[in-house]
Amino acid sequence: IPRQSVIANAGNDTSFCQNGSVMLNASGSVNGVNYQWFEIPANTSVGNTLTVSVAPPIGTTDYYVTVDNGTGCADNDTITVVSNALPTANAGPDVSIVIAQSTPIGGSPTTSAAGASVLWSPLPGLDNATAFNPIATPSTTTIYTVTVTSAQGCTASDSMIVTVLP
Repeated sequence: IPRQSVIANAGNDTSFCQNGSVMLNASGSVNGVNYQWFEIPANTSVGNTLTVSVAPPIGTTDYYVTVDNGTGCADNDTITVVSNALPTANAGPDVSIVIAQSTPIGGSPTTSAAGASVLWSPLPGLDNATAFNPIATPSTTTIYTVTVTSAQGCTASDSMIVTVLP
């Protein structure tokens, strides 16, 4: 039986918002029959199937796949996975105000994420829905939710209640 070459392809480098795991999927030569995935630099095995699920730590992690066709021909390829941290969303503590009174909302560390943007909802009663710490003047008790989006596009949300007293 002549040896047939094998070509491994670990896929394109990727990034994702940390939420548990990411799927790595090998492709390439149809002659591959054995697959082995490893985390670099520890050379730790993370799976021996065409597709594996990994939960990389925050930051950059490299993986490589070795594809073997069972006749002594093998190839490997590397993929870089960037796991971006989720931002911190802090809507602040619940507060009570008297009708027609105003209060700043939003806590810390909502403002600590470099390059982050925020969006508050609902808009009625807020002076600025994109401010880190807007002023709320609701006419009725309102649950405000802040959604923080990091520079990498990852999101997190938190809510608080402004209770309006007569």
